[in-house]
Amino acid sequence: MSIEISYSQKTVILPENNIDSLFFKKLPEKLKQFQLEDLETSKDSLNIRIWEQHTIFTLNYYSADEVSANYKIYTGGNSPVIATNTITNTQSRKIFDEFKTISFEELSGDSFRGLDGFYIYIEIATKDEYKVISYWSPFHRSCKDCNTIRELHDILSENIDTDKFKSNFINSLEPGGYTWGMSSVQIDHFLNEDVDKTDFYIKAEKKIRDELNITEETNHQNFPLILINKKPAKIAHLNSYTLEDIKSYAIFGKGAIAFYGSSGRNGVLLVETN
Repeated sequence: MSIEISYSQKTVILPENNIDSLFFKKLPEKLKQFQLEDLETSKDSLNIRIWEQHTIFTLNYYSADEVSANYKIYTGGNSPVIATNTITNTQSRKIFDEFKTISFEELSGDSFRGLDGFYIYIEIATKDEYKVISYWSPFHRSCKDCNTIRELHDILSENIDTDKFKSNFINSLEPGGYTWGMSSVQIDHFLNEDVDKTDFYIKAEKKIRDELNITEETNHQNFPLILINKKPAKIAHLNSYTLEDIKSYAIFGKGAIAFYGSSGRNGVLLVETN
């Protein structure tokens, strides 16, 4: 069920279920936070926006010569880190051409709500109509429109390298902990070449590279756990010490997970200071 309200020349179809209504209520705040255009007031011929967990894809079609798209990635939490990837005109047109095979006007959302998964929200806007629909984890279950939603997802994956976008985003994050999915991700990386380094940092970095096979290609979420005097730290903290400050240091390989749990799955560097 839905409620139709006419604003000027565009009919806005408001959802009646609580989840969609809450999303619609918070939408102005989200648009401001993610610096997104309000599709409700757009004059384009067609706008599609797909909100997934940690990603937002927007397609804007005004005419055959004016098609644009972007793909935003963001961390969770109240103050998310956000990155915007602009899709090329050629890719945007190709996505639009493939989207044309989908009957968006027939998508109606569904009322299923589960416990383990996430929502996908879709905004659909034409010159005459705007609506919001949602689905609970449509990639892992069956529903009236689930196959169509999976088809949308496949079109995006085939035309833009979403996995590469996400990997580049993760590797661009500053060291620290970030909400990701239903858990968190810890990010770390070596200091840049232009940073002055202590003699201890230089030795410790070499040891990490050699014994744990950490390279420039290693994802920054796969760096080892650093413990200084038994307290969690980041690689950059090693640069606060010289060799004279260090009583001992040692590296334990991936077998360290037996002692340190999942935090030690990529190895552990133990440092004890004087």
